[in-house]
Amino acid sequence: MKKSPVLLCILFILALGVMSFEARASGTISIDSPTNIQKGSQAIAAVHVSGVPSPGLLSYQVELKFDYLKVQIEEIRPGDSPFNAPVVGGSIQAANQSGTISFGQFLSGSQGLSNGIIANVVLRAIGNSGERSVLELSIAGNSCNCIEVSSGSFSIAYGDCDHDGIPDDQESHNGTNPCDADSDHDGVPDSREITLGTSPTNPDTDHDGLTDGFEAQWICLNPLKADTDFDGLADGQEVNETHTNPCKSDTDSDGIGDKEDKCPLEMGTAPTGCAQGTVGGDPPLYNSIQIFPTPETALGQDLNNNNSIRDTVLRYRDTQTGEVHDTGQSVSGGHASVDVYENTVVFVGGDNAIRYLDIKTGNVSEVGMHGTHPVVYGNIIAFESSGLIYTYNTSSQLLTPTGATGSEPVIYGSLVAYSDGSPATIRYLNLSTGSIVDTKQVGTHPAIYDQMIAFATSERQSNLDLDRNGKIDDYNVIRYYDIASGQVQDTAAVGDYPVLYGSQIAFSTKESSLKQDLNGDGKIAGEVVRFYNTSNSTTYNTKELGTEPDIFQGKISYYVWENWAGKDLNGDGDTSDPILGLFDTRSASAVATTPPPASTVTTPSSGATSIQQFDVNHNNIIDDSEFFSAIDQWVSGTLGNDLFFALVDAWVSGSSMRAASAEQTTLHVSKSVLGSSMTFSVQNTTTSSVHVDVFDLQGKQVFTGQAAGNRLTWHMLDAQGRPLANGVYFYVVTAQNADRTWKSEIKKLGVVR
Repeated sequence: MKKSPVLLCILFILALGVMSFEARASGTISIDSPTNIQKGSQAIAAVHVSGVPSPGLLSYQVELKFDYLKVQIEEIRPGDSPFNAPVVGGSIQAANQSGTISFGQFLSGSQGLSNGIIANVVLRAIGNSGERSVLELSIAGNSCNCIEVSSGSFSIAYGDCDHDGIPDDQESHNGTNPCDADSDHDGVPDSREITLGTSPTNPDTDHDGLTDGFEAQWICLNPLKADTDFDGLADGQEVNETHTNPCKSDTDSDGIGDKEDKCPLEMGTAPTGCAQGTVGGDPPLYNSIQIFPTPETALGQDLNNNNSIRDTVLRYRDTQTGEVHDTGQSVSGGHASVDVYENTVVFVGGDNAIRYLDIKTGNVSEVGMHGTHPVVYGNIIAFESSGLIYTYNTSSQLLTPTGATGSEPVIYGSLVAYSDGSPATIRYLNLSTGSIVDTKQVGTHPAIYDQMIAFATSERQSNLDLDRNGKIDDYNVIRYYDIASGQVQDTAAVGDYPVLYGSQIAFSTKESSLKQDLNGDGKIAGEVVRFYNTSNSTTYNTKELGTEPDIFQGKISYYVWENWAGKDLNGDGDTSDPILGLFDTRSASAVATTPPPASTVTTPSSGATSIQQFDVNHNNIIDDSEFFSAIDQWVSGTLGNDLFFALVDAWVSGSSMRAASAEQTTLHVSKSVLGSSMTFSVQNTTTSSVHVDVFDLQGKQVFTGQAAGNRLTWHMLDAQGRPLANGVYFYVVTAQNADRTWKSEIKKLGVVR
């Protein structure tokens, strides 16, 4: 499990004045009563039993006596003990009178009094402020094993009817309900609202349309700020209406604020247009350039000026400015018919010839062959023609047959991955050496990044239960292959058309394959874009309808057919067009799903003997990818405990966090690595309370807890008491004493079981 410092939150523990009397039998009878009630105000005295008095008590009677002109008893309410329905005798006293009132409880069988509050006596002050009244308490039983308690005098002290840590008189002054721990029912207890500075009587303190309880559950929201990200839209408006990120002023990171952006969920949307209405399909992405072929019939325009609207024309969009550019070039419009790298766009022309466009100059050049599935990296174009893989050097203009047979080539550096054979297996070609390696992994639609190849494998063709549902189905599951180790890893995620960038594999999943409504629109139709993170072995659902994605630096480019959504997304009067989409994987709207456990884990043997061997990028820290690689080796038994736990320490201490401020130097985290619990403690022994909040990567609160004193132990359970899933989380610790409050920074927490 990943260690991390914790955030402390303060819980007020207010001591009540309690005077008790010991019975001759075992047990204690006592009154918690308020003191110095303001004239006209109300307070509650709780009469309760602790311990286990002698059994066999058939009945008891409690008599409260008070002096004149000071206090009157208005009501007697049942307590919380199993026998708590008082039988009231006497009468409620009017002002300027003295007297007594009694109440009793009849028990059945031989049971004795149980722990708990017998009754809550509601008192109202008649005298002046600051004066003291006297209550006399006498308790007697009438069985052979009676309880006898001598009468005694009690100063009236404030009670706490709802046990929220706020005296009832203070609640009366605050306007809160002394008998309800959450007076405004916003999900935040009154005592917590005092700590936060929110109003315990207003469920939406900042009037932004979100309850204080909702905002308190998200790491980035502030229940005291109506517009957390200062973008001109209230937080409630962003959550409930525009569905933008209330913690980010430019949700789609296109340089246009959410308030001005007509389509703030689509990166690059100009204020005068809506990117989501852009007609196009199969859109590769590089930096801020999104390439897409547009069918003229769908747009209803002659984009290449040939007096026809029957062509599919190459276009591209600058996601930073929102500008759409027409190249005038006809493209085939087939799957994977375009690709982009830096300023070079390679495409299959309308006549099936391979061409490439320089975006800066607008020049279009010929490769000199017909083909399909062109891809580009640097100055090398790879493509398929008649079952053979070719490369073309745009600098030397040299066309080269590679000698490899296959289809669906993809390129990264000097490596070209492709599929070949029946059933097709994933292979890769090293352009530097000319060597070809067959991974012997059944699969199609390969994608490559660095030393990793992602691909889709048919369960039927591989005869493997790859999604771990207990059966072999007729659909594809996403897998990935590590070139350096020769090992394949299973994601258990059903999907197709995988693309790869860094540790993220994006793909689309047919809802009909899973028989699930993945996007929450109430129906099972079309495909939904999802992505898998190889660092934490977690699949995320974007909940966006779409297919044939591409991914670059955390942004997923895709397109959706209007009929899947059942909407006219571009406003042309029909629902038959392909429409572009863009999703930021850092968005809080992505939902994590955990796959079933794998039956076996295969990892390479490291033979590592020092931490430095894991610092593969030589940046002098152990980053996430390096740490999770170590976890794989530790689980497989190829990495020893001593070195692994040293790596855990290095990972936590080397994470890119700001140095603690002077006020945070007293915070200390008690380390508990890969254990069943973590204890957070504050070195300052005067600390009165500790509060811990844990959030998932989307900022949603998964646990909150508080404890009196200077330490809190967490058993790695979420708010519902379930074991926390493996992964990376954030946490914050708050500590408080009588003089000050300390709050830690937002820290990372890794959970590995």
